[in-house]
Amino acid sequence: MDEPKPLGAKIHMTATCIDNFISDYLSKHFNSEMTAMEGMTLKFIYKAGKPVSARDIMNFTSLSKATTSQTLSSMVKKGLIVMKEKESDKRAKTIELTSKGHATIDEFCSCFEDITRICEEGFTPEERTQLTYLLEKMRNNVSIERK
Repeated sequence: MDEPKPLGAKIHMTATCIDNFISDYLSKHFNSEMTAMEGMTLKFIYKAGKPVSARDIMNFTSLSKATTSQTLSSMVKKGLIVMKEKESDKRAKTIELTSKGHATIDEFCSCFEDITRICEEGFTPEERTQLTYLLEKMRNNVSIERK
């Protein structure tokens, strides 16, 4: 008989499955060549309601500086965002949505509402709350900031 997989392995497999589902769903139902991470970044910038920095996005997504930079570069090429130098510090940049980014956000959010509904299908509100708590607990266990 096979030994049960460790919980971390099960979560990793689930995350991969969800990531694949999101990518497939977006490619079939979203009229843009945007990745899920670009969409989530777009939504973060939109919800901020003001220009944000790459550091703000890194803190929100927990992605590395390199991955955040790649995501932002791709979004600039697609015309979804602009990066502007700050007057006070020419090395620092603020990130804002373009008109194309604003036009894209509603469709993306609608798609992600569908994705969320499908992923959470069959869960009671209590189960969603418990799962959120348990996943956050595991993230804290493996957090880089952990001392």
